[in-house]
Amino acid sequence: MEKEPKAYLASGIKSADASGCDLHKPPANEKEARARPDWPWWKQAIKEEVAAHKKLGTWSKIKVNNKKHKAVKT
Repeated sequence: MEKEPKAYLASGIKSADASGCDLHKPPANEKEARARPDWPWWKQAIKEEVAAHKKLGTWSKIKVNNKKHKAVKT
């Protein structure tokens, strides 16, 4: 399906219609992505993006439990 995205879209139309999702519009958040029939691809994309940010040093996970640091929602 990766080589034939149109075939993928055609195969997912029934399940997309049933779930009410638009396969041409990206999900707004992970919760929306999980509800879509193409969730496995979104999950892989999320993993790759986080890995790229870690490699570039532009993202890290921290615990925020004091008033010195403030978490930024993304």
